[in-house]
Amino acid sequence: MKDCETIVDALVAIKEQFQPLGSGGYDGLTTEFNGLDLAKCASVGKYGSEILRVWDQIKGIDPLALGESYVVQHFLNGLGERYDSFRTSFGMQYSVVASKLKPLATLAVSIEAAEDHEYKHFIERHPPSSDRVFYNKHSNNSAPRQKRKPCEHCGRLHGEDCWYLDDSKAPESFKRQRELQSRLFGHEAKR
Repeated sequence: MKDCETIVDALVAIKEQFQPLGSGGYDGLTTEFNGLDLAKCASVGKYGSEILRVWDQIKGIDPLALGESYVVQHFLNGLGERYDSFRTSFGMQYSVVASKLKPLATLAVSIEAAEDHEYKHFIERHPPSSDRVFYNKHSNNSAPRQKRKPCEHCGRLHGEDCWYLDDSKAPESFKRQRELQSRLFGHEAKR
């Protein structure tokens, strides 16, 4: 501060010396992240969008702060008791940590599967509507990537191609899972 010639220069020097860079914002974001759960959001999609928004901001401060496995586990835990059966089923299909036996559960896969579960429970209570369209959108600044309607064959929300009918466009993890189900149950795994 001895080198400062004006009061403004002195205030800037004090601010630089005594204000920790990023830690205040980081503390606020981690508090917000830890407080996120489905009960505070209107839908699974909104909850997933909030998780992504805050996680992106945290990564902007420290890219290594939260690994995706931790974020996925936080998302799944934040769904609440109503999603206990979903978490059990999801855990049988995916692994939150790297495993040779099951595909890795990414946040995008977790959100989409939870949205499908939410939609199926919503449909059971309300008659289906042909004008209902869901978007695969999890961020406020991204445009909808693809319209998703319930599949007439399997009932899941996805794009135009149902992997259960034709798995030629399905990812390898899906094909491996169907093969495993086929071996376990002794027949072709169908939805």
